[in-house]
Amino acid sequence: MCEFLSKAHELPSDLRTQRALTEVEAWREDAINRRALREYKDRETPRHAPDADNLEDMMCLLEIESQFLDAAHERVVDELTFLVAECYFRATQAALDATLGEFESRRAPSRAYGKLIGALRALRDGALWNDRCSFITFNYDVTLDAVLAFTPAHSFDALPGKDGFKETDAHRISIAEAATWPLYWLGRATDAELACFVPRLLKLHGSLNWGTCVDSRCDAPIRQFDFFKNWGTIGLYAVNPVSKMDGEECGYHLARAGVGKGHKPYIIPPSWKRDSLRYALTRVWTRACQDLCEASRVVIVGHSLPPTDSYFRFVLASALTYGDSKRVLVVSKKGDGLNRYQQFLEAVVPGSWESYPHPFADSIDRITKFVSDVV
Repeated sequence: MCEFLSKAHELPSDLRTQRALTEVEAWREDAINRRALREYKDRETPRHAPDADNLEDMMCLLEIESQFLDAAHERVVDELTFLVAECYFRATQAALDATLGEFESRRAPSRAYGKLIGALRALRDGALWNDRCSFITFNYDVTLDAVLAFTPAHSFDALPGKDGFKETDAHRISIAEAATWPLYWLGRATDAELACFVPRLLKLHGSLNWGTCVDSRCDAPIRQFDFFKNWGTIGLYAVNPVSKMDGEECGYHLARAGVGKGHKPYIIPPSWKRDSLRYALTRVWTRACQDLCEASRVVIVGHSLPPTDSYFRFVLASALTYGDSKRVLVVSKKGDGLNRYQQFLEAVVPGSWESYPHPFADSIDRITKFVSDVV
């Protein structure tokens, strides 16, 4: 967050990236000159204005200015979003490659996501595959998507098209094919996906493999790009979802006008207002709220509950106090985030929460035990 532009300069020097950097840095310099942003040379200096090196501060100011100023700010928003997506993909690519490598070599998962999915599937009644489990995340990366895509569904011992898959019944084959995909709740699930109770993966801030049309007048829905169908020798090792998205055509324009339009990443940066959410992502938030309201166990991992995120605080407080009583487990290292949850949860669900101050990778057994009594 605090060194975002420095990291952006480490991206490959192509024309698209240079254009984005030029646009964002020109706006940043202008904002500094107008004293809307402040350069902090001395990090010990108390902050009295938004930090020009901090990504969240830059996004907040852009959001405010876009409400009052001209369309140039919308262009800066688009370029900044592109840089965020590129940096995020490269920052998480190593973890994604290692995770895919485990599945391709059929090794027992050693990475946290794989271990968690395995533990949930092993619980009585198959917690993962019977509509009792939803994954709600603010992360943009596609590592969890990949783990769910590689996880055999129901009683199937292997993925369709792989050695060990012996099904011959057409109906069961269709269920198996649908169930090897995480279900993004975008109001577009197929009957086969719903019939086999694929776990929901609700990405509240969008995803690196989602996009919107570059034509701002187009209300085409979010598209899910099929990166995981090509696992094997190619897989995601040679694919950058952000760059690949630029070459995709907008389905709406292709069908309605016969004219292909490019896509831009659809991610909602962490500090932007949620009341400006567009079409399908609104349904993701609605479904997440419903799942939180209906849950009996809620596990919160790694989220710091920042003081500025009043919207999510409201959503979480409303959901936790709705309906039957809930129990909450917070998995977080000791620090400000855990302290904020202690204050927040004691006010919202006093006595009904507990913390586990350890890294996520060391917490799988604790999470499994926490949810095992309700599955």
